[in-house]
Amino acid sequence: MFPLLPLRRAATLTATLGLAAAAAVHLEPPASASLQGSGNARRIFIDAGHGGIDPGAIGNGIVEKELNLEVALRLRDLLEADTADPSGGGEWEVRMTRTDDATVSLSNRTTEANNWPADRFVSIHHNAFTSSIASGTETFSFANGTQGADLRDRLQEELLTAMGFVDRGPKTANFFVLRESLMPAALTEAGFLSNPGDAAALAAPGAVEALARAHLFGIQRHYGLAPHLPVSGPSTYCF
Repeated sequence: MFPLLPLRRAATLTATLGLAAAAAVHLEPPASASLQGSGNARRIFIDAGHGGIDPGAIGNGIVEKELNLEVALRLRDLLEADTADPSGGGEWEVRMTRTDDATVSLSNRTTEANNWPADRFVSIHHNAFTSSIASGTETFSFANGTQGADLRDRLQEELLTAMGFVDRGPKTANFFVLRESLMPAALTEAGFLSNPGDAAALAAPGAVEALARAHLFGIQRHYGLAPHLPVSGPSTYCF
């Protein structure tokens, strides 16, 4: 088992499907388009994967739907704290797929984000495989060369820094929430619950905070902002 690696920004601090992106029409603009949101505050839709009757992956004592929600809720708190903090970071409006153990269909997830409308869609997941050897971090977008791909890449980099897992790389996939969201979207798979090393790190004290901060920093960098940990607002985790 591997301990949780120390955060390198402490001061600012399921199965892998491997599907190729479908050759379907997708309305997401190219990566060269402006990264500005719909106003001063960018609208971030956080999708805590699975929930309710769908537990997601289960491995080494961890239930994916529960970990996804913990990270999503903490990310929401950090984005709200960032908005309230005038010393750096950005301004955000946040909505979530779910805030408790609710069953939410894939179509409802994207419909809510599209109807808002959100500026970015971030889906939080954790992986599993039939072999416990599989390990590491991978992050998905629907296609390469898009704003979604840029968001994907920034999230992948930050998750690798936070957790120190094997780099499985940024990828494309025809996942429903990536295909049907009308805004740039990314789906993270921070580690494998089926791998003893990854699972031990994901269950360690501070892991939820590290994962949430990685998502925050990735979103900030995607918008051209320096990674910034809010100095005010909700603070329920410590090291």
